[in-house]
Amino acid sequence: MTLPPPGRVWRVVQWTSRTTDQSSLGGMIRQPHMKLAGVWVHSAEKAGRDRGELCGLDLVGIKATASIDEIIALKPDCVLYMPQGTDFGAICRMLAAGINIVSTRGEFKYPPFMDPAMRQRVEHACREGGSTIHSTGSSPGLGTEALPPQPRHYQGRQHLCRHFHRKCD
Repeated sequence: MTLPPPGRVWRVVQWTSRTTDQSSLGGMIRQPHMKLAGVWVHSAEKAGRDRGELCGLDLVGIKATASIDEIIALKPDCVLYMPQGTDFGAICRMLAAGINIVSTRGEFKYPPFMDPAMRQRVEHACREGGSTIHSTGSSPGLGTEALPPQPRHYQGRQHLCRHFHRKCD
């Protein structure tokens, strides 16, 4: 993937969970070189509703869809992929269709740790579509992946570390 020429606006699709909606949408809308082209949602109840309405912001004029076919048909330059779980089938379809992906998913932060067969599948889709995938930032699992080790750094001795995880709808 190369940088767009000066003045080009990237058409971006938001693919997120409720956890990251407001921050990712707000950040993307404020970027002059990005334009919201579409939004993917998990549930049929949210499909057809305006993205701004769904995350408590002003209306943005983009209706959400639960169809990956509709997302691919938009031919976006990039998908901001930030759900709480990873759908490798959807990711590979988008990559093979030539859509670049920027994700907060931890699976892509260090590819050598990926399941070898899955990594090959993703790399093949990238080659097929001439696309890329980049993982950055903190996923919705920040509290379970990055934060627990930090307090341990400041204490001299650790006696117990408990981990609790709760999924939200």
